[in-house]
Amino acid sequence: MITVTFNSAATLPEFWVNSTWTESIEWIVVDNASSDDSVAVAESLGARVIPLSENRGFSYANNVGAATSSSDVLLFANPDLRFNNSEIQPLAHRALACQGIVAPQLLNPDGSPQENGRGIPYIHRKLRHMFGSQHPQTDPYLIIAKPDEVVETLWVMGAALAIPRIVFESLGGWDDQFFIYYEDHDLGIRARRAGFPVTIDG
Repeated sequence: MITVTFNSAATLPEFWVNSTWTESIEWIVVDNASSDDSVAVAESLGARVIPLSENRGFSYANNVGAATSSSDVLLFANPDLRFNNSEIQPLAHRALACQGIVAPQLLNPDGSPQENGRGIPYIHRKLRHMFGSQHPQTDPYLIIAKPDEVVETLWVMGAALAIPRIVFESLGGWDDQFFIYYEDHDLGIRARRAGFPVTIDG
């Protein structure tokens, strides 16, 4: 499990305080030169922290975490993500089984599903999304997986995803030319072009 932090000292205790870690799950936090107590807080919560001397962006930090991990499956998770620990291993197994990118279906704070996948970005779909005239349940650009449903998509949000190391390395990892935003879009499209599936698991 790899998490990138930047001034996340207040966020981590809210979302990660109830997390527990076994020998088979290592939590690596890569801190992007935070000016707050993110490093100390992450360590107090059980993470192995890699503090960077400068903030070179989300993609770069994720690649540092991936290079440090010895896991066959890399799981990337944002600091503001609350999850059920029992779902980590099944998510990793699904990524190994399909040899591609698998994202869990994300939920909003009120329990409603978040559209954490995207379809082909035709201009009319992008415009509807930009002006808020689409509905996630019917718009093919915004992808949601129902419970126990696996849905293929073009790309998934980088907030939470699992990918086998061999696939990750064959893709060259995250493109660190992206400082923040659109790096998940890029990773998903490169995976699809290389023949690796990109899915959301409800």
